[in-house]
Amino acid sequence: MEFDFKTIFRQLGFGDPTAQPQRVTGGYLHKMFQVETPSGKYAVKLLNPLIMKRPGVLESYRRADRIEQILSKNNIPIIPALVFGGSSLQCRSGQYFYIFEWTDAKALNRDEIREEHCRIIGRLLARIHKIPLEEACSTPSDAHPKEAGTNSDSHREAYISTRKFHTDWDSYIRLAEKMHSELAGELAAHRSLLYQAQQEYNAAIDSLPNRICISDGDMDCKNVLWKNGEPFIIDLECLDYGNPFPEMLQLALSWAGGDVCSIDPGRLHTFLTAYRAEYGEIPVDWKMLSGAGYSWLDWLEYNTKRALRIECGDEEEQRLGLREAQETIRRIDYYQHVREKIFSTG
Repeated sequence: MEFDFKTIFRQLGFGDPTAQPQRVTGGYLHKMFQVETPSGKYAVKLLNPLIMKRPGVLESYRRADRIEQILSKNNIPIIPALVFGGSSLQCRSGQYFYIFEWTDAKALNRDEIREEHCRIIGRLLARIHKIPLEEACSTPSDAHPKEAGTNSDSHREAYISTRKFHTDWDSYIRLAEKMHSELAGELAAHRSLLYQAQQEYNAAIDSLPNRICISDGDMDCKNVLWKNGEPFIIDLECLDYGNPFPEMLQLALSWAGGDVCSIDPGRLHTFLTAYRAEYGEIPVDWKMLSGAGYSWLDWLEYNTKRALRIECGDEEEQRLGLREAQETIRRIDYYQHVREKIFSTG
């Protein structure tokens, strides 16, 4: 069913779109459109229906809504979704969506990222992680509001977003052999690495000190827009509570070039130094924590499911899943080869 932009924008008081809504490229999970009306220009984010059917996802998105308000109160530069009826998350005819005011701020291309950007983002991430948990969990609609301040085990189980991986890669290889020989070959060729990476990721998670903070969950370069040298965070539906240090490491690797298999040591050092200067002590074993750099396993499993039509809406999404699965295998393989050198000195 096509999304009825005209009716929905009229109901929300914007007036009829003055032109055909235009698809905006860049997203890997959801679909974004630009819509112009007599009252202004807007971005509409249509959330992937298959994602929204997962158990617990709707609750997570509503929790992200509440955390978004906390970021605003703490002067974190974000571009929030517009609120209607007390919520930014909207639903019509089973389609969940967000509406944003359009901005001319731009995301950086990978070749535009400099050490100064890494310094800014490292410090900004630390500011988010430093927001007091008593404040972060003080809204009446949050479950277990007092437990967050104590880092209790029940709170950890309820909120922490850093989960371990227990993926049966052999089952995906067997299925791929029946459906997509090219993907089957790539998964099989990297089978030992995938299980090793999974083991080392889980060991890194087990080694973490028991700290909980607000976690952005998706603050890579495509989700930070820049205007006049200042950053603005977008795509906030992944906001949650989690341990600060895996996200610190994963974003440092991402902004340093890990996504494109070309980590720049200077950018990595600048990010981590800026984070530490703002956050304070980082009580981790860095060589052990480096296993958290294999977090790409989650994205690989999801895209393998899309490529094999286990969790896939249409052929366009299947092609995207195949492309992203293959690219993610390359990222994991690259990280394995550079990881020891990067973290050999701590």
